[in-house]
Amino acid sequence: VCSAGEDSPELLEAAARAGARLRVAPPRVPDGLRRYIPVLGYAEFEENLCVALETCRALGLDGPGALRGMAAAAPDLGALRTWRWEEDGSPRVFVNAFAANDVDSTRAVLARALAGKPSGARAVGLLSLREDRAERTRQWLQALEKGLPEPLEELYAVGTAAGIVRRRLSARGIPCRAIRARDPGVILRAAAKGRPGELWIVGIGNIVGPGARIVEYCSVRGSLDEP
Repeated sequence: VCSAGEDSPELLEAAARAGARLRVAPPRVPDGLRRYIPVLGYAEFEENLCVALETCRALGLDGPGALRGMAAAAPDLGALRTWRWEEDGSPRVFVNAFAANDVDSTRAVLARALAGKPSGARAVGLLSLREDRAERTRQWLQALEKGLPEPLEELYAVGTAAGIVRRRLSARGIPCRAIRARDPGVILRAAAKGRPGELWIVGIGNIVGPGARIVEYCSVRGSLDEP
């Protein structure tokens, strides 16, 4: 099963060689099923949802039943979710975008996740780095050296390579700080320091390591926002 528009000749040929049939998911969830989407309880890109639904259909499941089954399953730790809480009299919002697989996917997630941010609220990024993902760190550096994605006003880096990222970006005039702490509460408070009022903190980069600890902390500290 592939997304609409991804049924390339090469993929069709590979499926034929394997004696398989390629199923192409619709570009959007059928109108008759859209009313079932809220039962998921978390945000999901429509393209991904269409692929999942088409896969369920290939296995003989009906659309409503498939969506109810997805809703009953525990969301992956990396699911795009948002938590909100109050700290020192100011609203804090954390967006879990750690699990986006690459820079382009992360930009798409940011556009969606921050669509509900009030115009007066500020936003910063929290980049989680993995020691065993040097190539992904390099990709992030190349992208961020061109500037932070809107509307992020500053970037905080955590993980083994945080100091390297800070030096590289700061040399290009990109506002970036490294946070050495491991405790997720300390990390989030450091990112919020000096920013009274509503602040959105967006986690990007990697879910494994610091990212997972931060998500687990937020799931206890805050209340889950509805998608």
